Amino acid sequence: MGFTFCTSGAIVRRAGANVNSAAASSGALIDELITDAEGYVNLVTRYDWVTNSAAILTEFLPSLTIATKNLGAADLIGWDMGAVGRGEAESRINVLTDRAYKAIKFLNLEENKTKMGITDQ
Repeated sequence: MGFTFCTSGAIVRRAGANVNSAAASSGALIDELITDAEGYVNLVTRYDWVTNSAAILTEFLPSLTIATKNLGAADLIGWDMGAVGRGEAESRINVLTDRAYKAIKFLNLEENKTKMGITDQ
């Protein structure tokens, strides 16, 4: 399922400096983080954005990208919080998850789902 709305590079850049380099360069781990993030967005919005990605209107793509890359980056930081420092890691994770949840909230608005022709699955 991974790599529909963001890239591995986007997650690593969003995670910021000093994240665990082995984790940041692990294609398998980054793929898992992206897959998990996209699956989470699908779950909480009750719509399979990944499968239906070709039908998504342009104005909805940034919200999907923001949600997936921020959730993935938060998970990458959380994979080894000691690499960044616990306090810094917690601050980054808080900012990233706040941005992700705001994007998810936008995707969950009924007027937006109506505009897209989406019904809860």
